[in-house]
Amino acid sequence: MSILKKLFRLLFILTAWLLSLLIVLLALLAFVHIPIDISAQKKIVETALTKALDREVTVKGKIIVSTSLSPSFSIQDVHIGNPEDFDKDEFIVLQSAQFQVDLLPLLQSRIHLQEIRGKGIHVTLLENEAGRNNWSTSTPEKTAEPPEKKERQRISDRFELAPDTLVIDRISFEDISLSFKSAVMQDTFQFTIRQCNGAVQPGNPTSLDMDGTWQTHSFTTDIQIGSLQEFLKHDRSWIEINTEIAETRLHLAGTINLVTVLESLDLKAGIYGARLDTLNELFHMELPPLQSYEAEADLTLRQKLLTLNKLKLKAGDSLLEGNMVIDAKGERPEVNIFLTAPLIQINDFDFGNGTAENVPVEEPEENSAEEKKEERIEQEAAPGQDDPSRFARFFSQDFFKQFDASVTVNLENVVSGDDSLGSGELKASLLKGRLAIEPLQLGLPSGSMFLTASFEPGETEANAALRISAENFDFGIAARRANPDTDMGGTLDLDVDLRSSGGSLDEILANGSGYIDFSARPINLNSGIMDLWVVNLLAAIISRGDKEGSPINCLISRWSMEDGVLTPNAFAVDTGIMRICGSGQINMKEGTLDIRVAPTPKRRRFFSLATPFSISGSIKDIKMGIASGGVLGTSVRFVASPVTTPLSWLLAQKIPQDGSDICDMEIGPGNRPEERLPGCRSN
Repeated sequence: MSILKKLFRLLFILTAWLLSLLIVLLALLAFVHIPIDISAQKKIVETALTKALDREVTVKGKIIVSTSLSPSFSIQDVHIGNPEDFDKDEFIVLQSAQFQVDLLPLLQSRIHLQEIRGKGIHVTLLENEAGRNNWSTSTPEKTAEPPEKKERQRISDRFELAPDTLVIDRISFEDISLSFKSAVMQDTFQFTIRQCNGAVQPGNPTSLDMDGTWQTHSFTTDIQIGSLQEFLKHDRSWIEINTEIAETRLHLAGTINLVTVLESLDLKAGIYGARLDTLNELFHMELPPLQSYEAEADLTLRQKLLTLNKLKLKAGDSLLEGNMVIDAKGERPEVNIFLTAPLIQINDFDFGNGTAENVPVEEPEENSAEEKKEERIEQEAAPGQDDPSRFARFFSQDFFKQFDASVTVNLENVVSGDDSLGSGELKASLLKGRLAIEPLQLGLPSGSMFLTASFEPGETEANAALRISAENFDFGIAARRANPDTDMGGTLDLDVDLRSSGGSLDEILANGSGYIDFSARPINLNSGIMDLWVVNLLAAIISRGDKEGSPINCLISRWSMEDGVLTPNAFAVDTGIMRICGSGQINMKEGTLDIRVAPTPKRRRFFSLATPFSISGSIKDIKMGIASGGVLGTSVRFVASPVTTPLSWLLAQKIPQDGSDICDMEIGPGNRPEERLPGCRSN
C-alpha cells in the first residue's frame, strides 16, 4: 500500500507539474510575443490572399508570426497584380506590412486591430477604355458577373455588421507613392505621401491624416470617412477631404461610390486661396494673380453629365453666382455656363506687375558664358512671327473643335473703385470651332458700350473680327485708377471695326483692315508744356495763365487701316491757344511708325515757336525728336514773324478758341475726311 501511495503521489506531482508547465506555456503564448518564421508556407498565404482579393498575389520576402493573445503578422516584399482585363503591371508593391490583432473579439465575430503599419508602398491606379478601374473589387451594375464568380460573397453579406465590427487603434503608413493613368489621359498623375496616420474607432468617423509632396510642393490632407458598414457592404460612404497645398485649400465632401467614382458623384467642392498664381507650377500654366479668391459648387456627375449647381466664384469684392453644365455624352462635349454678377470690381483684376511684383532682380555677371548660353536658348525658344507651331497648338482647328461652349453673364453692377460703370450682359460662345463674344453690353451712367469679337481658325489661317462702340464713356475713371486724387475727367466716344486673317497671331495683327476712331472732350486737363511749344516766349514767362496751361478742348483721332497700314484721316489735339495736327502712318506688317505732328497757334504772336515734331522708328523702339527741316522752318518763321504776323491777323482763317469746328465731328464708317482739318497747316 505504501508503494501504491507513493506511486499515486508521484503521479499527482507529475500531473500537477505538467499542468503548471502547460499553464506557463499558455501564459507565455498568451502574453509573450514569440516570433515564428513561416516563410516556408508562402504558397498557402499567397493562395489565401489571391482568393480574398480576386487578383494574383506574390510574396517574395519573409512572413513572421508572433504568438500571444494579440498576435502580430508581418510580411515583406508583397506584389499584388491587376484584375484580368488590365495590363500585367502590378496594382500594389509593398515593401513591408505588419498588423496586430486581438484574439478574444474574434470569438464574437469582431476584428480589433491594435495596429496596422506599412512602409514603402507603390500604388498604380488605372482606368481602361471601357471605364473600368483596377481598385474596386466590384464591377459596375451594367457589367454582369461571370457565372463562376456568383457564388462569391462579401464578408458583409455573411455577417451582420456592427459599429465595432472593425476597430483599428492605430494606422501608420510611410513612403507611399501613387500614380493614376486613364485611357483618356496622356499624362500620368503622380504624387508621394511621406506619412499617413489614422484610426478606426466605433462611433467616430474613420480618420486619416497625411502629408507629402506633389511635384515640388508639400501638402497636407485630412480625410474623414463616415459609415464603415456602408463602405464594406456597398463600396460607398460619406467622405470629407481637406487639402492644403501651395497656399491653397481644397475641400470635398459628399458620398462616393468606389465602383462608379468616375461615373457618378455627389460632392460639395471648394477651393480657397490668397493668390491664384501660386498654383502655376502645379498646373504648368500662367494663371492670373487673383487675390483672396474662392470657388464653390455642388458637383453632380451622372453618366458623363457633370453639373455644378450653386456655383460661386469670388475674387476680392467681385462675385459671380450661377451654374455650369458639362455634357460629354455626345460626339463633342458641350459646356454651358450661366452666371449672375451682383458685383464686379475692376480693381480686383488690376494685376500690376503680376508675379514679378516686389521680386528683386539680380544683375547678371559680365562675360558669363552660362548666362549668354541661357539667353541664346531662350531667344531661340521664344515664340514669334516665325513660330507657327505655337499658333497651331493653341489656335488650331482641332483645338477649337474639341468642344462647344456658351457663357452668359448678367452684370448687375460693374464698378471701378468708387466709380460706377453701370450694368449689362456678356454672351460668349465656342461653336463649331468659332470663338465669339456676341455681345458685351454695358449701360453706362451717361452712355453705353457695345463690343463683339470673333476668332475662327482654319486649316492654314484664322479669321478674326472686332467691333467696339462706346458713347459718352467717362475716361476720368481711367485717370482716377492711376491717381485717385485727380479731378481730371471728360467723355470719350469710340468706334472700332477691324477684320483680319493670318496663320499666326503676328500675322493677324499685321493684316488688319477697317478703322479706329475716337474723340474725347477732356475736363480739367490742361495742355501745359505743349503750349510752350507754340506761344510767344515773353508772353509765356509773364503770363500766369499760360504757365498753368490752356485747357484741351478735344482730341480727334480717325484712322483707316488697310492691309496692316494705319493712316490718319483726322488726327488733332485742340487747345485754347493752338491746334496740333498729325500725319503719317503706322505699318503693322513691318512694325514701324512714322508720325509727324505740327502746332498751329490760334492767335498769331511775334517770335512764336511752332516746331514740327516727329515720332518714328520701330513700335518696340520709338524715337521722338524735331522733325526733319523743323528747325530751319521754325527759324525762318521766328525771324520773319514781325512781317508775317500782322498779315496773318488779316488773311489767315480764324480757328475757334473752343475748337467747335472740329470737336463736334462725328466718328464712324461714314464721312471719312479726305483733306486736312481746318487750321491744320502742312507739316
